[in-house]
This record gives sequence, structure tokens and C-alpha cells, in this order.
Amino acid sequence: MIGETYYYKLTLASPVHIGTGEVYEPMGFVIDQETCELISFTPAAFLGRLTSDELEKFSSICQRGTVESIQDLYKFMRQHKEFAEGERIAVSASFVRHYKQVLDKPKFKFKNELNQFEIYRTAFNLIDNQPIIPGSSIKGAIRTAVLNSRLKENPQPVKDYSNVNPKFMNKEMARESSTIQRNLLGGTFATDPFRLVKVSDFVPVEKARRKVIYAVDRKKKRTEKEAPSPYQILEIVEEGTEFWGSITVLPAQGSIRKPITIDEISKALDSFYGAEKIREDRELTGISITPANLKEDKDTLPLRIGRHSGAECITVRGHRQIKISPPGIRPPKFSKNGATTIWVAAASSKPVNNSGLQSMGWTILTRLSDSDLAAVKLSRQQIQVEQSKQRQAEAKAQAEKQALLEEQARAAEEQRILKEKEAAARLAREEAEKKKWRSMSEGERDLAIIHGEEIANTQAPGIDPLQIIWPKIEKAGPEHQKALAAAFKKRWENESGKWQKKKCSKKQFKKVQRVKEILGLT
Repeated sequence: MIGETYYYKLTLASPVHIGTGEVYEPMGFVIDQETCELISFTPAAFLGRLTSDELEKFSSICQRGTVESIQDLYKFMRQHKEFAEGERIAVSASFVRHYKQVLDKPKFKFKNELNQFEIYRTAFNLIDNQPIIPGSSIKGAIRTAVLNSRLKENPQPVKDYSNVNPKFMNKEMARESSTIQRNLLGGTFATDPFRLVKVSDFVPVEKARRKVIYAVDRKKKRTEKEAPSPYQILEIVEEGTEFWGSITVLPAQGSIRKPITIDEISKALDSFYGAEKIREDRELTGISITPANLKEDKDTLPLRIGRHSGAECITVRGHRQIKISPPGIRPPKFSKNGATTIWVAAASSKPVNNSGLQSMGWTILTRLSDSDLAAVKLSRQQIQVEQSKQRQAEAKAQAEKQALLEEQARAAEEQRILKEKEAAARLAREEAEKKKWRSMSEGERDLAIIHGEEIANTQAPGIDPLQIIWPKIEKAGPEHQKALAAAFKKRWENESGKWQKKKCSKKQFKKVQRVKEILGLT
């Protein structure tokens, strides 16, 4: 089935976060506190740069498997950030301080902080790790606009929720939503006209700029002091980033009673999101927040996507039931008119005022002409070539590092084998020495000790010949007596102050004279 395909450029007019449930895992990032950047990398590449001792320490931390060990893991990664090579994503100075405070918390306080320190990733391409705008996000926004547009032409009965038990509120709201969509679109699933609308994922025209921000809740009515509220840490794609993709509208089928055209989509986007932008601009200006600048003209269309796009932009006018009570309040309160607060992007978790806060999710959709499309494709091709070169360079560097690691491992193994052989040879020598020592007679051992032979030094260390062996000389047989005397003579001649009368003590010289008598030298 062939349809009409239209190519578009999507320009972000405010920060955008497309939630996927993915978070930055402790083993996959570090914060460079000097440059205020989050460095995202693959754990394998990081671990490949560690020494064996560092790997052993890393492994011991992981094996503990406790909340406290996660804090130690964060600290380990911070201590070895010089090994982190990968995507660099900007963070604020406030976030760096927050990161340091969390890591330096006492262990018993770390668990509570950890629950609020998850960094949610925006949608990304698994191949090149670059952000994308999923087609499902754009299609969902288009669907909301078309439903609101068709509702103007075909108003639907408004359900009365006044007597609905709050316990069943969500169920009743889902039922009404299903009924409205069926009536406005002309059926469900098989007869839903959006089956014929295919939206591609939108990819960056150039390298996308990302940042880690805090999403904070602000009251729409001016107040002297904001009530404490939770915050979220989100990775966003920064305003000004451009994506491109396509929308294909397939021809109507017999079962589709109310088909959708590209013209209807364009008018619906302009009408619905244009009106919602005016409303939100008025609300933001009232609390001193500068609205996003869409820079609209006749060739552009407003579109809002992603997390914190505002409850009004994802619901149908006149049928809204927006929860406005804080978490935990029972029964919950709902509003037909709109939300009482708005989530905005901030540089810190507790902004002191509204200056610098930004609304989220606003984009500009621009139809691409043939020449624009060719330029975008060329730009993408150039990026892909550069990315290919970068991947090849990274692969080469990784291969070289792997070869170096293998060479180091081989050398370490050779060294280990050599040490084992040396240890075995040393053990064999020691055993041979012990065996030889045990086979020697007492007289032979005495002579070895007097001569200071190596076998005596290792098998009978610390024995003083003068104290232990000299007394034996008078009891020894003639031959052994001469051998002992000769051994002492040789030893004392080599020791200063042991043989010559002028240098040795009287007591020692008596022993010298006795040796000379035995040897017949007197």
C-alpha cells in the first residue's frame, strides 16, 4: 500500500525529555567536577583500563550488593574518572554540588538520597547513542490535536463525575476517553484512522546537545513562597537542536470511515497547540517565567512532546479531569479547567526564584522542500561519515589497547611461570641441602659451621662456633681435633683481632696458642 510521505524538520524551542524508563547506571557514568560534565561510557571500556588490584577492589564492592555498596561504587568511579572516555553531557554547577553532597553523605543517610538521585535518560539510538524523538511521541501529540479539532465539529456529551467514587475515577475516565475517541475517529483498532498514519523516528540533523536538568513543580498563581515539592533529574535535549523525519499517510481503506489527511493534521496542530501556547504563555508571564519562543510563521506548526508537556496538552478540552491534589491526599481532587501547577526545567533542585526556569516540550514542525531535504540528507551523510570514522578510530584504539592488555597478560603469565619454576628449583635445592645436612656426621657439621659454609648458614643459623663447638676440641680424637684446630685457625686469620697477639684479647690469644699447639706450630 503506497501513501504520501512528507518530510519534516523538528526544531526544539524548549528542553525536551522523552521518557523511556532508562537511567544512568552507577557503573556507566562519572561526573567531571572541573568541567561540569557527565561522562557516559560503557562499563567494559572503563574496566578494561583498570589494573588487576583496582579490578579486584571493584569486584569486591559489587559483590556486597547493598545500598551502601552503591555509594562506594559511585566513589570508586569518581576516584578513577581519568579512565572514563565517552559522551560528555553538560550539568549545572548546582548539580555538581548535589552529586558531591550525595557521595559524601553518611552511609545511614545515603539510601534516602539515592532514591532521588536517579538520572533519567531521554530516548536514544542504541547504535550511536544519540538522542532521538520516537515517532510514537510525535504521533501521540498529533492524535491529541486531531481529537481536539474534531471535537469542535462534533461535540460529545460530558460525563458527570460528581457521584463517582474516587476509587474508580481512573477507570471511569479511561472509559469516557475510549468512548470519545471511538466517536470522533469512527471506530477502534481496525477502523481507527491513525492506523494509516506512520511517523518515523526523528533523528538529529547534527550532533544533538544534551544537558542534565532538574524538573521542578511551580504554582501557576503567584505566591510568596513555593511549597516544598519533589524534583526529578532528567537528561534533556537542549532548545535549538534540530531533528528530521517523515510522516506517511496511507490511502483510505473501506473499513476506515473517517480518514485523516495531512492537511487535517496541519490545521489541528496549528489550532490546538497554538491556542495552548497562548494560554501557557499568559500563565508563565504571570509568574515571571519567560515563555518558549516558537518563532512561528506560515510554514511552521507548533507541537508539544515529551514529559512535562502539561496536562492540558495531552487531554481533550471540555472533558478534562486533571488531578490537582498532592500525592497521598484522599480522596484526590480533580479539575475540569486545567492544572494548578506546571513542571519546568531548572538548574537546581530548589530555585530561589523563577528567573531562568523554562517550560518543557515545545517544538516547531517545518515541512521540508526538496532542496531542504537534500541539504538535510547531505548533512546527515556527513555526520554519519564522521561517526563512522570516529567508530573506526575508537575500534582501532580499543584493538590496540586490547592487544596491549593481552601482551601484558602474556608477559605476566610468563613471569608467573618463571617465578613458579624458580620457586620449585629453590625448593628442590633446599630439600637437597636438608638431605645433605642430615647425611653429614656431627664432626662434618661442626667444620661446616666454623668455615661458615652456606649449607651451615641455612641449616644451622645463629650458632656461635666459639660457644658451641670450641668446648668439643679437647674431647675430640687426634685427627678431628687437628681438623677443628685448622678450621678455627683459618676462620680467625680472616677475622680482625682474632689471631695476632697484639690485636686479640688475652682470653682469645690463649685459644690461639692452643690451636698452634694442636697443629704443632709452636
